[in-house]
Parts: sequence; C-alpha cells; structure tokens
Amino acid sequence: SGVSNINSGYTNGIQLAGVLNINRGETKGIQLAGVANFNINATKGFQLGTANFAKNDFTGFQLGVLNFSESLTGMQLGVINVLGSPDRALPIGIFSIVKNGHYELEVTGGEVLYLNLNYKMGIEKFYTIFKTGLSYYNQEPVYSIGLGLGGMVKLGGTSTLSIDASGNEIVYKNDWPDEKENMLNKLDINYRYGITKNLSILIGPSFNLYLTQKFFDNKYGTLNLPYHIFTNETSDAGTKSYFWIGVNGGLSFRF
Repeated sequence: SGVSNINSGYTNGIQLAGVLNINRGETKGIQLAGVANFNINATKGFQLGTANFAKNDFTGFQLGVLNFSESLTGMQLGVINVLGSPDRALPIGIFSIVKNGHYELEVTGGEVLYLNLNYKMGIEKFYTIFKTGLSYYNQEPVYSIGLGLGGMVKLGGTSTLSIDASGNEIVYKNDWPDEKENMLNKLDINYRYGITKNLSILIGPSFNLYLTQKFFDNKYGTLNLPYHIFTNETSDAGTKSYFWIGVNGGLSFRF
C-alpha cells in the first residue's frame, strides 16, 4: 500500500506501506513501513519502521528509531527502546528504558581522569553509558564528555565483572569540541563486589588509547599521562596517539 494496511484478523506474510501498518490479530511475518508498525496481538517476525509498537508478546527483531514492546523474545535495535519484560530480550540503543532493567550511577577515578560520573541504563548484559569527568592539566581544569556501552557477567555470590568500552571527548580551557581531535578511548574491566543489594565497590584495569591533535607548550595532548607503552605520530594529519594500561576504581549505586 502507498499509505497504510489495516487488518483486524490473522496476518501471515509481508506488509509493506508507505506510512502505516496496523494489525489487531495475531501476526506472523515481515512489516515494513515508512512511519510506524502497530501490532495489538501476539507477533512473530520482523518490524522495520521509524517507530515499531508491539502491544502483546513479540518474538523476533524490531528495527527503528523508536521500538516498543511489552514482552519481547528477541532483539530491539534503535535510538530509543522501551521494553516491558527484559528476561529474553536484548535492547540495543542509545536510550533503553526497560521495566526492572539495569540503572546505575558510578563515581570512579583513575590516573588521568581523576573524577568520573557514569550513568548506565539498559539491561545487565547490555547497557549504554553516559559519562562526564574532571581532571587538571597545567593547573587548568580538563573536562570529559563520553558515551559508551558495556555488559556484566555474574561471578557468583555478590561478585560480578563489568566490561565497558567508551569514547571520551577531552575539553581543555573551555575549548569545547572543535575540528581538532582530542579523544580518550577506554576499555574498563572491573571486578565488582556488592556491599549491599544496591551499593558496590569496583576496581580493575583500564586500557587507554589517547588520540590528540592539540598542541600546547611544544608537546601534544592536554592530559597528564603517567607513562605510555606505545606512541605514534601521524605527520600528515598532525595526530599523536598514546597507549597505556591504567587502573579504575570507585563506587556504584544501582537504582
């Protein structure tokens, strides 16, 4: 249909609409819409649209800017995912709003970024991380803004292991992101011990790759690096890279 398909009974097959697909009965198959797909009853298959809605049980894959499912067995991939039951689901997106999901605030520190606030949202096996940090270089404040993803593995008892990857924009002298690259990429592997149901301590190694085009006082970068295992300079792009292994530790509170 150039505009919409509306079906009040059982659907089995492919629906393709320029704007909207609406099914009130059980649905099996593929739905493709330029704007939205709505399913009121149980659904099995694939939804592709700007927005996808499954009111009842959905088994399969939702791909769109906004995905909503009350009960999902499968995967959501989008900018915003809303999920009612996370037990058999994997939501992947920037914002994953999950009933009884994983929501956590971390306060951490390391050898380069002295204070970090990390907010995590999603589910334990896959969450998005929103990051901000503070450091100092030449007695001037250095700020960081980052985005990442990660997941947790249960080790037994109150112990878990988290693996987080992130990219952090480094801002020096309030020179907010411009054409010159100044990025700290991190892989943090943290052992976490639960003091209470909601409060944990964490510590672990941090693998760091710093890429910078900032040049002050005859040297590259705006971070106080403790040492580096590897460094490389690309003369044509004016970029210098540093790699080192550090440490990360702190406290986390789970909501």
